[in-house]
Amino acid sequence: MRGAKPIIFSLFWLIIFSFILIPMSFGEGIDLKAQIATLEEKGEFTEAKKLINELMTKGVLHESDKKDLSWEIERLDRIKKDYSLTKEDLLKALKTRIANFSDEEQANWEVEGKFDLKVIDGKKYYLGSSVSNLIWRYPEIAAREIMPKSDKYDKSVWKEYLKIRKAAEKHPFDRYIYPKKYKVKMTITVDSTTVPAGKIVRCWMPYPIACPQQQDISFLRSTPAPKWIGEPDQDMRSIYFEQVAEKDKPIVFEMEYKFKVYSVYSRIDPNKVTPYVKGNPGVDKYLDEQPPHVVFIPELEKISKEIIGNETNSYWKAKKIFDWIGNNLKYSYAHEYCTIRNISETTFNRRYGDCGEEAMVFITLCRMNGIPARWQTAWTMYPTREGSGMHDWTEIYLEPYGWVPVDPHRSIHFTRYAIGLTDDQKKELHDFYFGNMDPYRLVANKDFGIPLFPPKNAVRSDTVDSQRGEVEYDDVNLYYGQFSYKMEIKQTLW
Repeated sequence: MRGAKPIIFSLFWLIIFSFILIPMSFGEGIDLKAQIATLEEKGEFTEAKKLINELMTKGVLHESDKKDLSWEIERLDRIKKDYSLTKEDLLKALKTRIANFSDEEQANWEVEGKFDLKVIDGKKYYLGSSVSNLIWRYPEIAAREIMPKSDKYDKSVWKEYLKIRKAAEKHPFDRYIYPKKYKVKMTITVDSTTVPAGKIVRCWMPYPIACPQQQDISFLRSTPAPKWIGEPDQDMRSIYFEQVAEKDKPIVFEMEYKFKVYSVYSRIDPNKVTPYVKGNPGVDKYLDEQPPHVVFIPELEKISKEIIGNETNSYWKAKKIFDWIGNNLKYSYAHEYCTIRNISETTFNRRYGDCGEEAMVFITLCRMNGIPARWQTAWTMYPTREGSGMHDWTEIYLEPYGWVPVDPHRSIHFTRYAIGLTDDQKKELHDFYFGNMDPYRLVANKDFGIPLFPPKNAVRSDTVDSQRGEVEYDDVNLYYGQFSYKMEIKQTLW
């Protein structure tokens, strides 16, 4: 599930492209760039923006360079939106959720570095999900939660797993079993005061891709009618709409569709797994680095060697990575992905992250070890409140089985957080999600950072994933808070 997403506050990439794009004859350029980097690291966002604007008005930059610098300003604004809590807000939330909490504890926890804290223009701000993240990261604090988490979700997952296992026994030669059918209604609403009247509002909504575990996808209706529907096998599939803004009238985009999802039961025999040999272009690309978020940095290469040791079998290498993630990473709601320079590096350094960040670490480590690995995401649809929402997981390519699903977050969840299950049940569920999958998934993406079609004019709200939709007019992006989205997912018998 996604909350807010982590960031490294240096302007490394800004400095890099500045050296390339800003002429060396620009006398003040080098000093200004150094100042910008220092100011952002210190949280002096206003001064950083001032210096960026100075670079932009020198008249020596190409329009594309100015656009990149404008994005740096917007990125600072998005970071500030993530850090939405004042000290007073934080204290109030802590007292609401943590039993016997005292102001002194808040001060101590801050000194100990337990909070997601940023000093911006001289004032302390805390990540909106700071209290939830304390509970995720520190078991001693979680034990004091006034309204502790329910075991309803974990017990429902176990119950469904038993049904999947039973279906597998009835169909011993089938990989795709235990289907579920769904009807989805997605609505995006833009406030009446957000867009000037007469402007064309452009909207992209995620739409199910066609893949072996997801079939019978049918578009039912929409308001307005779609301008374009993505091809079934697109890496990041969406439906595109346009609508003219009217004065004092909210702009509403609504669509309905239906589809069928199977549980994946791979029945992998590790002894039959052979190393992947390049030669399939559709698979080969998932062995490479994929900047900025899948990069083979020295720190990850070092831990990769420690994890893998002398193992040569691709199945067991990937399983070791999966287990390492469960034992060494913790869950946390993250900053928005668009503000993160390198997701796998940031998550590895912090040793915590949300499902997508955990997935990116898994993908990077697998690719380092010759195992093709890719992103797969959209929504989960368990029939409990805790089990429904945005979610990211992965697929790896194992010869001779092809693409098989792996959910790194489930490794963490059933290692650290599951409630109401025996140790044996946790272990069985943990292992199930390496190579198998439940039928409670809506898949709209099988890669990350893929350009939308038709192309967006403005920088996307989510530059990595596609789950909540994207909205713009002219070259103005509408960010979260400027539009609302709603997903209504129902199991059906159609």
